[in-house]
Formats: sequence, structure tokens, C-alpha cells
Amino acid sequence: MRYKPLSKLDLSGLDLAPPQLWKNVRLYPVLSEQPNPDLRFALNNYEDQIGVAVNNSSAYISYIPHGLVISWEGGAPQTTYGGTLQRSSKRMPNSAVTMHHRLAKKRSNQLRVLPLHFALEGFLNLQLGVPEIGWAQYSKEFKRFGVVTAAASTLPGSAVPGMSEAVNLFEIHENQVGTLVFISDTFAGAFIYSNPEDYRSIHHSLVENFYSDLFYYYGCYGFSGNMEIPLNRAGISNLADLESAVDDVYQEWEDTATILTSGLFAKDLEGQKVNNVGQYQLSRFVTSLNPDDENHLGEVITNQDNEIEYLSTYRLSKRQTRRAYFLKQLADHQWNLAEAAAAMGQTENQLMLSIEEQGFGYILNPEVLKAAHKHRRSKP
Repeated sequence: MRYKPLSKLDLSGLDLAPPQLWKNVRLYPVLSEQPNPDLRFALNNYEDQIGVAVNNSSAYISYIPHGLVISWEGGAPQTTYGGTLQRSSKRMPNSAVTMHHRLAKKRSNQLRVLPLHFALEGFLNLQLGVPEIGWAQYSKEFKRFGVVTAAASTLPGSAVPGMSEAVNLFEIHENQVGTLVFISDTFAGAFIYSNPEDYRSIHHSLVENFYSDLFYYYGCYGFSGNMEIPLNRAGISNLADLESAVDDVYQEWEDTATILTSGLFAKDLEGQKVNNVGQYQLSRFVTSLNPDDENHLGEVITNQDNEIEYLSTYRLSKRQTRRAYFLKQLADHQWNLAEAAAAMGQTENQLMLSIEEQGFGYILNPEVLKAAHKHRRSKP
């Protein structure tokens, strides 16, 4: 089955209802008039710390509030919230940590996904890999294992002021399949599923999903403007006129959302296929990582027309963007320090010190890094 390469996302086939606002949390309901009954989602609860094997030789340990079990062809979720998939995991020796191999584990017509961790924690290692050339400037550990998961400041939605109340108080529409999340009118993430029944059971996980620590400060100190769009009562004399006026309000809300989400849905993406999900495709993606732009990464399931069946995104903070951009520049130059330094307008010594300042000093040969520091101290 052939798919078009993932290069952009849009909300084709989906509608937006007027948003609801609580404090600085604004949620846009995503609606579908033709939900997909063949692709089903259920939460999988993890009760302890989780170790995730990124590849055969690299792993990290992290808190994961929940995972998703995606099933297809059977027409019903294969597990419920609170269930576990122990058959696809094992305990690490002498540890209370459960080890889960791979971030998207497929079994027959079922796929286990660790939402956002798949995009956030594993992205650098999976996307950048290890150098194909054994450059002497790099450490043995880096040449063997690649980029170790970078520490990222993330918070659960429950830590964002107003988020828990908003999720509990706001109406869930009959045909709602997702939500666009805004904090102080800044786009924080999109969470979309293929049918309303599953979304209703997953809706509360919005407070468990991860957000950049940026949104804690936006929630505390930001501002959400008055975005009320009044109904134009002029010329309304019957139900048909009223329906047309309401449709106009809905369209204005959609137009507003289009502007607010242009940092994701109007941008070129770098997408990479991860797995087939029946007749659908699971991909990871990231925007340009240009430090001057808004940037998002995440995962998406699309059909053959590249329409969204599932979407989970994460808004990068400026610091996270700079770190990811920095590493991507090195990877784009095959980890050749001299070429990367020239492209970034630095000397090779300056680049090595910049690598350390960004928190990636461990990828460099300690002796080479020591020489770079000595060179800087020797300059008048």
C-alpha cells in the first residue's frame, strides 16, 4: 500500500466548534461528521516507572502517565484504562522499572504507543542516529549509542493553572473526536482520535499529557483576550436565517483557529514513517526547528489521502528548539565538525564549546574538549 510522504498536516474532514475558556485555558473542540469505526483507541495505564528501549543498545527511564493501545479491523478497543500489556514488556534485573522495548510496538492487529514520549524522548536518537564515520573528535559512547535523551523541562497538563478545571467542566460534543489546546491564546498542542466514543473515554488524559514548562508560566502570568464573536441578528426572520447566522459564527471561529495554529498546520514538516496500522500509517514529524519560528513535533496516523485519523503534538520551547536545531545542524553535515562550524559561522573550537554549552558535551572526546578550553584560555 503506497502513501504520499508526510509533508504537511491539515484538518480536512474535520470541523471546529466554538472554543470554551476557563482562566487562561482555551479548548477548541474538534468534530467529525464521519467518524472512523475501524480504528479504535484505548488507554493503557502504567503504575510504575517505565524504561523505554530506544534501540538495541540505548534506553532511558521516565515517568509515563499512560499509553495508547490502537486496534483495527476488529471494530472495538482491545483493552481498557487500567489494563497492561505485560506480554510486550519485562522487568529490568534488580529494578522496580518495567522495560518496554520500542516506542511503537506492533502485535497482529494491535499497536502500543507511548504518546508524546515517542515524539519527544525518542526523537533525537531515532531521527539523528549515530555517526556513520568514526570521527576522532567524538566520544566512544556517542559513536556507539548516539544522542542520549536530552533532559527536557516538561509538565503534565494538571500543572498548568486552570487545565484540570477546564477539562472537567467543559462540554464534550456529541461528535467530538479531539481538542486543540491553547494557553493564553498560544497553541500548546493538538489531540485528535478517529471516533467520538474513544475520545470521550480518553478526554481526561489531556491533564496527563505533557506540555512544555513554557505553558506553566503562560497559565500563571499570561492573558487570554476576549475573542467573543457575536451573532449577527440583522436580517434574521426565520429558522433558516438563524441557521445561516450561526454557521457564519462557526466559520469565524474556524478562521481564528486557522490563524492561531498556523505554526503547525501551515508549515512544512519533516515526516518519517514508523509503522503500518492496518490500512493506515503511523508517522513521526517535526517542523523546521528554525529557532526564530514556532516549532512542534509529534505523531500522526493518516489514511491514504493523508487525512488525520490520530494526532498528538508537543509545542517545543525556545530552549528545546535551540538544542534540537543545534544537533540537527551537526547531523545534516554528517557530524563533520569543520563543515558544521563553517555553516554556522564559527570556528571548530567555538563549535565544540557551543556543543558543551547546549548540554551535549558528552558527545565529544574529553581530550578534544579539554584542548578547546585550553585554546580559549590562551587567547588574549
